[in-house]
Amino acid sequence: MSLEKYPLLKKTVCNLWLFRSEGVHPAWVNDLTLPIVGFDAFLEFVDGTFIQINPCEVTLGPDRYPSLGLSLQICTSAALHFTSNDGHLVEAMPLIEAAPFLPFSIVRIDECDPIGDGAVSQYSLVTNNGRCITFRHIFPPMTLGMSVDVTPTKA
Repeated sequence: MSLEKYPLLKKTVCNLWLFRSEGVHPAWVNDLTLPIVGFDAFLEFVDGTFIQINPCEVTLGPDRYPSLGLSLQICTSAALHFTSNDGHLVEAMPLIEAAPFLPFSIVRIDECDPIGDGAVSQYSLVTNNGRCITFRHIFPPMTLGMSVDVTPTKA
């Protein structure tokens, strides 16, 4: 789902949440692998709105394999926890790497196709305080990679 559906520019993020994963198997690591790994991320805005970001497959055409993509959807805080198949409560954790510069406003969103197959599989959010948070669908399939650039960049 494209970001155009969601008016995120100039909105203030007060927290980022992530269902973390233990990492990527070494066989899947390449130059597109990001340092923070999970399977769903959430932007929490000061107005109480939540946007869920998760990896998905994107259909490219009848004669092509599906590509990596990112799905965005509005959700509530209830999405920050679920009960696993074995009955354990699983809770999203705050993204501590972004805590030093929260809250922030989104001043620019860069979409990218790092794989080069025609589907957007990366969003980079540039903040009003010059930081950049990147979300990318990475391998293995349905794994979300993230990076938090704490070095100020130009908006």
